[in-house]
Amino acid sequence: MTALAIGRVINKNSHPLIDEYKGTKIKLAPGEAIDMDYYDYVEFKGQIPTGIKTRDDMFDGSGNQKAQSFKMIAYEGPIPHEQTDDHVCQACKGKFATMKQLDAHVDEWHLDSVEDKDLAQTRRTAQKPSRR
Repeated sequence: MTALAIGRVINKNSHPLIDEYKGTKIKLAPGEAIDMDYYDYVEFKGQIPTGIKTRDDMFDGSGNQKAQSFKMIAYEGPIPHEQTDDHVCQACKGKFATMKQLDAHVDEWHLDSVEDKDLAQTRRTAQKPSRR
């Protein structure tokens, strides 16, 4: 298991950020920062703010998105598993830290385009670990 990469998450918006993440209320004034794990930051950044319930919460009368309705946050700190050229997907040129990650990516996204159909079928029907 990889050690957590804790960094600073900074509110770059000119408006306060008020949101909830994994049951914790987060309040950040403009320019304020909190410590957060990198993977939590990525998930938090992609989450729609909890205060957004309707279209009127997101857009003003002119159809422009309200600044309060989106996150302008940045991460400063260590990023785990820096991508290397060691494990590159030949189909989409995605880079992966380990061969296991590359294999999982190919199984999920590119198995239908594998030229060796016997290999593709073997990987498709591979025995999954049993749950006990």
